[in-house]
Amino acid sequence: GVQHWLQNAVPPVKSGVVIALIDPDFIFLRPLVTTVAGHPSNIFNHRFNPNKDVVPIKAGKGVPVSQMYGLGAPWADNSHPHFDRLSACGKGSPCLNVTVRFGEDHYSIGPPYIVEKDDMVRITNSWTKFVPIVYAKHPDLLSEMYAYSM
Repeated sequence: GVQHWLQNAVPPVKSGVVIALIDPDFIFLRPLVTTVAGHPSNIFNHRFNPNKDVVPIKAGKGVPVSQMYGLGAPWADNSHPHFDRLSACGKGSPCLNVTVRFGEDHYSIGPPYIVEKDDMVRITNSWTKFVPIVYAKHPDLLSEMYAYSM
């Protein structure tokens, strides 16, 4: 997967390079760009107000961007029978502080993921640890997407 590619790419992927992770069945009707704020290709979720909410100028180091999805954030519900954030994220993880509403508004995401290379390395290191834990309790097609959001 992405982690393997980042570790073994020839030539190596350099720090600072922005990567777009997409699904193979995507068809883009607008350009896929790293510019976010003010770019005419971007369409915002109905719950997101680009005139009021913080919109990054551009994807880059420390500023990953992705597509909003309607997945919700069931993983943020401590009473949900199929998610155990503590087991997946670990004690002291910021993922333990996310409320369902905040998760729905900010982490209900999916591809395309547009992320700087060093950030993607950090993300994939956690993502690949979280997926088997999430899948063990929630064996579903969306488990890997929930694990990414966590």
